[in-house]
Amino acid sequence: VDDSGVTRVRIEKPDFSLREYLWTGTLGLAGAVGQTIAVTFIAYFLLVSGKTFRRKMVRIAGPTFARRKITVQALDEITKQIQLYLLVQLLKAVIVGVASWLAFLWIGLNHAAVWGIAAGVLDLVPYIGLVVIGAGSGLVGFLQFGTFDMAILIAGVSFVIHGIESYLLTPWLT
Repeated sequence: VDDSGVTRVRIEKPDFSLREYLWTGTLGLAGAVGQTIAVTFIAYFLLVSGKTFRRKMVRIAGPTFARRKITVQALDEITKQIQLYLLVQLLKAVIVGVASWLAFLWIGLNHAAVWGIAAGVLDLVPYIGLVVIGAGSGLVGFLQFGTFDMAILIAGVSFVIHGIESYLLTPWLT
């Protein structure tokens, strides 16, 4: 207590507890796994149900023909947008694969076509695909050429291709 009668409060940082840190991390991991499993099952059952889901949605929409018609139109639009999105994803993966193949071929990396295909396929995996292709191609470049400069060049080219795709091509296509 100071002269004005106000009690001073001092906040102390608690000591690091490995037990609490691991417990919090485990809960976060369990939540992520649970959500992934739920999304997987929902997607699976929606795909398996086929037209049944569509009929149920139309039935839920209401008794009038106008409401059912609007629901069918909305479902058709959703289907169209999903198809367009998947087409854009496929197109950008092909572009990344071809660009990577040509860049690796120009640099002189062995099996450039295989690395191009891997880059295109792994482009569909967010974040992790880029890291795997960048690190893998850089490592192979180091083993083939024996210098860090070539490894950095090959990995850098891979990162630049993915950067151009992520920040220019994908927004433009979308």
